[in-house]
Amino acid sequence: MSSMLAYARNKGEEKRPNWIGENVWSALWRKWNTDAYKQKREKTKINTASERGTNTHKGGSMSAGEIKYYMEKQLGREVTQAEIHRYLHVNPETNEYTNELSKMIQEQLQQVMKE
Repeated sequence: MSSMLAYARNKGEEKRPNWIGENVWSALWRKWNTDAYKQKREKTKINTASERGTNTHKGGSMSAGEIKYYMEKQLGREVTQAEIHRYLHVNPETNEYTNELSKMIQEQLQQVMKE
């Protein structure tokens, strides 16, 4: 849902999607235009781009448990830890890991699953 809202927000205030009511759309834009929300987005943007050697991921404010729930709902089956990790740590546009640590952990998860 958050990616759908981000997509809608990036289209612009005048391009309300038909699945969002007018009152809700207006309320969302009031929130998105606040200084507090803009600061939060900027902080998230900086943190997402960070490469301090930590295990960064693209889950945003969603926990791995929430990601697991939505992946299973979308795929119609249980997902593995390796699938969740890959989803969180691989850029879908480049198919590259967010950093070397993420790549190493993914390889270890796959090895454990083989055993």
